[in-house]
Amino acid sequence: MNEHDDPSGAGPEDENTFSTNAYDKKTGSGHRALAQFALAVLARVPSKVLPALAMVATIIIVICARRTVYTASCNIRLCWPTLTDRQQRRILLASTYHIALTALQSPAIWRNKGRYILTEVEGIDLINQCQSEGRGAILVMPHLGNWEVLNHFLGSRFRLVHMFRPNHHSVINKLVQQQRAGTGTRFVPADAAGVRAQLKHLNEGGVIGLMPDQEPDVHVGEFAPFFGVPALTSTLSIRLAERTNAQIFLVACTRHARRFHIRCTPLGSESTGLSVTRLNEAMTRLISEHPDQYLWSYKRFRTRPAGDAPLYPNLRARFFQTRRVLSVITRLAIRHTSRHFRSKLASLYARVRTLTRDGSIARTNLAYCGPSAGIESVNRTALLSLSHNSMNRLRNAEIWSNSDADIESLCQCIEGREHFHPDHRDTGCIVLLPRLGTPDLVLRDLSIHYRVNEVLEPHSRRLTADQKIRDRVARGIRCFDSSNRSKARLLQGLTAGEVVVFTPDMQPRLRDGQFLNFFGIPALTSSALPDLIAQSRARTIIGVALATGSNYELHYLDCQIDASAPDIGERIMRQLETVIRLNPEQYEWSYKRFNTRPAGQPKLYRNPLLPGSFGRYSLAALTGK
Repeated sequence: MNEHDDPSGAGPEDENTFSTNAYDKKTGSGHRALAQFALAVLARVPSKVLPALAMVATIIIVICARRTVYTASCNIRLCWPTLTDRQQRRILLASTYHIALTALQSPAIWRNKGRYILTEVEGIDLINQCQSEGRGAILVMPHLGNWEVLNHFLGSRFRLVHMFRPNHHSVINKLVQQQRAGTGTRFVPADAAGVRAQLKHLNEGGVIGLMPDQEPDVHVGEFAPFFGVPALTSTLSIRLAERTNAQIFLVACTRHARRFHIRCTPLGSESTGLSVTRLNEAMTRLISEHPDQYLWSYKRFRTRPAGDAPLYPNLRARFFQTRRVLSVITRLAIRHTSRHFRSKLASLYARVRTLTRDGSIARTNLAYCGPSAGIESVNRTALLSLSHNSMNRLRNAEIWSNSDADIESLCQCIEGREHFHPDHRDTGCIVLLPRLGTPDLVLRDLSIHYRVNEVLEPHSRRLTADQKIRDRVARGIRCFDSSNRSKARLLQGLTAGEVVVFTPDMQPRLRDGQFLNFFGIPALTSSALPDLIAQSRARTIIGVALATGSNYELHYLDCQIDASAPDIGERIMRQLETVIRLNPEQYEWSYKRFNTRPAGQPKLYRNPLLPGSFGRYSLAALTGK
């Protein structure tokens, strides 16, 4: 597991663009409560029931965690090429079952403070002998067997300092480390500070733990055969043994029925001929005795020697290719259905969404943005907004695939097109496209008459983002990100008389935004838009396509913003509020507009997985308390 990753790849994982701490504060309390509850329940489950639960978990993992299963199957084929497909599948299922059972047994092991059933402990006296000689001991522990039992056993008998790499989810990481604190083992992070701590402990004759069967950084590792396949292997254990004259041991805790067997084997040091090749050979022999208890789901051979082809096919690319085909088929099917059927389907889908996170977000936004509205009004507006948004999703396929003549026939009324070129001056315009009405129709109409450059908002779903870009590129629309790096190219387009489309009510990256009041609430807004208006002095227009039955009314509203004003962003927000208040039912309230909050301010969105918050708006927002 990642909690015990090899230390030679020192340094934490790269953080997302948004603050990881901010995310943890948003979800930490809820996730921590759920995790603690789950641990408490699992710790009290009878041990005889856990194998059955592990079997159920294995079935779920095989069905749902396809990427993990695929990685494990690739590793087994690489390491056991002589086995038949049936034998390889047997190892895969047995390994998955073992990992699930280990995870389910961990709460009871943590709670019982190391009280477990051991059949045999072999070679531990060699560690005591090494310490009596004033030498340190380096325990090399691959991801084999039950490492939690091993941590408890070693931590209760030695001053063990174990190196680990924190989990991606800080809440889980903190909770696991709290549970492990009672073992007597001191855990240090996989970075330079952790290496220094272990070096100091070895010089004092202590015992340290490493897990070298995972990839280090390229500059601190060497390629050595692992089951006959070149694998980047950490040299940290050997280098520490050279500097401290410590003894290296290979340690594992394997499962035998409901009991455990701990075995410790000395490996020597570099002075006696130990190398990464011999280290991998020793781990290979040990794992070969219990292949069904090894963690095969890690990409052990991800990094390849220079010139070697990757060993793991790009499953993600295949996955998205399959989803893309299904998406095309779905779009074609929706395109050839009647509008009445699509309306009924959108209405049904909206009612389902009211019971999900989308409904909760919509009601929360409405409660904060319209505090005077009652509960019935909030529920009604949220339902209408979700229905309109669901209908837009069904209409988008038709909007982007129809001809220019069909698009113009959909627009029953078009107002404000004269704002684009006043006095017949060939100047560019900035079109603000809020989440109101049918934004794709406005964009499609602009692509017919002008050269369009759109600043796309970041989207968490890759398939949706790719589809949006393909639709726009097919109509000659150039796409840019919302960062300040794109401003130079957008300014060039405005100088050439082109149209720049911007979504003003989107939430940018934290480094590219500023907080502006939106319905009286600070909302993270792109700082590139006010700068672009001030530098280009282009006319700013709001484009809105409102649904009126089966047709649309297309409106282009002149913002009349003074480019020299110091508060351009605030003025834009006020005009957006005015436009949205006229048609709140067609605004996309299910978007987390206020997800990122200024420092020190509480989060507005409650966790929909917690009791009392699923499918409900914030009562505090309605009451003002």
